[in-house]
Amino acid sequence: MSALTRLVNLSFENGVFSRALKRARVIILFKGGTRNDLIQIIVPYLLSVFSKIFQNAMLSRLLNFLNSKHFLHDFQFSFRAKHSTEHACATLLNYLLSALDSGLIPAALFPDV
Repeated sequence: MSALTRLVNLSFENGVFSRALKRARVIILFKGGTRNDLIQIIVPYLLSVFSKIFQNAMLSRLLNFLNSKHFLHDFQFSFRAKHSTEHACATLLNYLLSALDSGLIPAALFPDV
């Protein structure tokens, strides 16, 4: 087992995530136009490579757990393998067309919470 694997496992077991890995470099980028227009600003956060490794390890463990408990709905498309935005669009289109074929008036609600 590599030292990095041991470190990630110890972090998960003890519930400790180093403060050094929580640090991010913030950069302000201007897309164009006037610099006073907030819509033209992008603010990316640059994290360390080790922080991204921890993030991916946690995401993998969390998704494995949620999938094993059948916690996620079949129509949950975000952050899941083989569930892309194309699948979401195709599912919605299929729903709309099926409703129209049945003489119903289809509707969709997209809350941005």
